[in-house]
Amino acid sequence: MILDADLTTIPEELPYFNDVIVSGQAEFVNGSRLVYPVPKGAMTGANMLGNKFFSVAFTYLLGQKVKDTLCGTKVLWRSDWERIKPMLGSWGTEDRWGDYELLFGAAKLNLKILDLPVHYQERIYGSTKMTKVFRNGHAKNVLARIPKAKTQILGRYHVPNLETADERTSVSSSHSAKIF
Repeated sequence: MILDADLTTIPEELPYFNDVIVSGQAEFVNGSRLVYPVPKGAMTGANMLGNKFFSVAFTYLLGQKVKDTLCGTKVLWRSDWERIKPMLGSWGTEDRWGDYELLFGAAKLNLKILDLPVHYQERIYGSTKMTKVFRNGHAKNVLARIPKAKTQILGRYHVPNLETADERTSVSSSHSAKIF
């Protein structure tokens, strides 16, 4: 279970993520900040526009609907995280926050991805780490334009099967607050 440490999404919504993954409705639950109204000052217009563009691009690339590629609230099973780890850094683009690594990995493993709306608010802790936004956006834009990118991303890498557990546990990230 991953929650951004800046608390732009509220931890009180995490039980909904748990309910979705435990019920089997999804194998990877991705938060979406773009469903409910976003308070003024919480996200710049340029970031909102970029998020909407990348939603379309990643929905195409992954073959599954993804409304918000950079929401830090995500839930996946630990056994799936163990299968994604060997693929980190192999997608051909820099991923400063890990969101794309997780989404590409989940799609590569054919996990059912489900967007779950979260309420987004102004940052209440720390300062933004969204630096070099245009550079990072440019890399994703180039990736989205590569001919046959979908095949390259979803068909090029061998994925070892590391799933061994009868019981699955959720994962936390070193760059996010640990919840459980």
